[in-house]
Amino acid sequence: MREEIIRATSSSLSDDEVAQLRHQTAGMIRPEIEQAVRTYKETGALPERDEFGWCRNPETGEYSERLLNPFELKRLLKEAGFKVQLRHVFRKMPLRLFNGIEFRPLNMRLFALRPLFALVATKPI
Repeated sequence: MREEIIRATSSSLSDDEVAQLRHQTAGMIRPEIEQAVRTYKETGALPERDEFGWCRNPETGEYSERLLNPFELKRLLKEAGFKVQLRHVFRKMPLRLFNGIEFRPLNMRLFALRPLFALVATKPI
């Protein structure tokens, strides 16, 4: 989506320039992207990238819904090199026995009962 906005703002940019701008405008919304493209054409300066905004929708500024998915968060943390446990936060017995379960079909049913969760991530040294 950012690439479409960049190309619509300036069709004369090369594919490499579009790729650079697409990467650097992560987290920006449409008016900010358009201004970044104009600034790049005038000065050649790329905008500062928001490392935590890469998943924002450029039209609305909303964050991607997939980051609210505990399984997706777990996968992203694993890819970053963490050892990750997805845990439920049940406090009462007998459901408390299922807090550390790692069987996804059962986890899905448990999240239907109570959607709260905790991710425990440790980074090996």
